[in-house]
Amino acid sequence: MASWAFYAAFFVNFPHFAYSYQLFYSSYFERLRDNTVHWHAKTRVLIAGVVVPVLMFDYFTMTYALKSKQMLGWAVLAMFVSVGWHYVKQGYGVFITLSVYKKIFYQAWEKRILLTNAYVVWIYVLLKFNTAVYEHNYYDVPYKTFGLPSWLLTAFSSVAVATTILSALVLLKIWLKDRRGISINGITGYVASLYLWLIFPHINPVFVLFVPMFHSLQYLPFVFRYKTSEFNEKESHDAPLKRWLNSPASFALIGLILGGGFMYFIPLTFDKIHNTSQYFFTKNYFMVSILLFINIHHYFIDSSFWRRDNKRVQDYLFNAK
Repeated sequence: MASWAFYAAFFVNFPHFAYSYQLFYSSYFERLRDNTVHWHAKTRVLIAGVVVPVLMFDYFTMTYALKSKQMLGWAVLAMFVSVGWHYVKQGYGVFITLSVYKKIFYQAWEKRILLTNAYVVWIYVLLKFNTAVYEHNYYDVPYKTFGLPSWLLTAFSSVAVATTILSALVLLKIWLKDRRGISINGITGYVASLYLWLIFPHINPVFVLFVPMFHSLQYLPFVFRYKTSEFNEKESHDAPLKRWLNSPASFALIGLILGGGFMYFIPLTFDKIHNTSQYFFTKNYFMVSILLFINIHHYFIDSSFWRRDNKRVQDYLFNAK
């Protein structure tokens, strides 16, 4: 089971991280220089592209200098927080995007209910994860849950049920009363991201091994719609080699190489070299630090890139022919 999860991560999950970097930084300075981009959006781009990675690099450098497993453990908890946030945001975004493809548009208050439900379910899962004090390991790095009072989980579970019912009523209203139609694929993505990927791991821990693969599979069609639309817009008189280098196939191959390299082979090599010379506070320092860095940074990148204020996303995802 674990070996299947590894191969799924290597060929699906690892590349999806690389694709986010390829997309984000290929148009990074263009967005910062564009006078039509609002300063709020530019600030978000600057934070995701520079501030967050610099702060995280400093943090992991400090953990190395202090030889602190506790600091690495705190970073593991930060990753889990951002994972849930990212999953529900993607599920909501997938639902809205697929609805737009079917010419189904939601009013602001309807979208607010659906998005609020996404956040509430995410918070409920965080509370469930931290109700009791447990010590777990991420590789050989220990981390502890917070041991929050059980009444808080009970109270918030009622809120989660209420927002889930409200969201279901919104969808039924749009489908049956307003006759605006419904996106089955969109609802599937929304439900899977909120409920299956976040709640099922608490029922069967084995499921958590494959959740990243499902999340990445949900992500990839939008990446390749974007890249295909971008490629088709380019002039076709380029030399064959140059045109191939700009193609979705080249993009996918580069992502596969970068993903496997930075999320497995490079940190594994660094750890092997480092651990032959001295005893260290963790034999997986580079593996853990790099994986945490990329995971957390990825969520900031996607939150900045996949937005309506990004002209490229509008052109290549929503308005593509």
